Amino acid sequence: MDKLYSRGNRFRLPHGTNLIEDKKEDRKNKNINKNKKKKKVITLIAIFVIAFLILYQSMKIIEPVFDEVATDKAKATTVKISNDIAKQVMEQYEYSDLITIHKDENNKIKMIETNIVNINKIKAEIASKMQQKIEDLKDKELELAMGSFTGIKVFIGKGPSIPIKITPIGDIETEYISQFKAAGINQTYHQICLNVKCNVGIMSPFKTVNRILESQVVLAENIIVGDVPESYYNFDGLEGSESLNMLQ
Repeated sequence: MDKLYSRGNRFRLPHGTNLIEDKKEDRKNKNINKNKKKKKVITLIAIFVIAFLILYQSMKIIEPVFDEVATDKAKATTVKISNDIAKQVMEQYEYSDLITIHKDENNKIKMIETNIVNINKIKAEIASKMQQKIEDLKDKELELAMGSFTGIKVFIGKGPSIPIKITPIGDIETEYISQFKAAGINQTYHQICLNVKCNVGIMSPFKTVNRILESQVVLAENIIVGDVPESYYNFDGLEGSESLNMLQ
């Protein structure tokens, strides 16, 4: 007797149909994963942009404070250099090597004379040595604590450090100054100073600023006993502003 088969038995779905459905599911999953990755990338870019804008605005706010703190650090460094060098150079000289006090037959001061040769030697030596010291700073990093940028005393000198470097721009300029001040009855305090001016570049990871830094170092001082003449005289070879001699 012939066997009868139902329509369902005669027409079975081929086994490959399940593979097609699996592939569709895989494509769907891949698209979902791609969309997730795109969202992550967009999120990361957005975070980066926001962080950059916050950093940029923060830098704009602290920039004036940073310039001030960096300039103060550079000035403190150059002042120490000038003081150290002046002290070293002046170990070779005394007040009498720079100034000669001439008196008359009555032992009254008639002229205070400056030794121009020695003064010029001192000026040149200090300028040259200071120039070299500042040149050497190019290879050294100075550190500024980030807490100093807040302007809050509690945080000054604290927190992570930002490195800066100082480099000279041009030559060191010096100017000799002779100052007289009353120091009591028939006494005058005489101070010999050197004004030092240097143009430097202050480099940091964020920016570079140029500053002219000025300082004054004391070369010699003395108490002169007797009446000091009140008129001044400038010798040749020295700046017109450098009052060196006093004549009656």
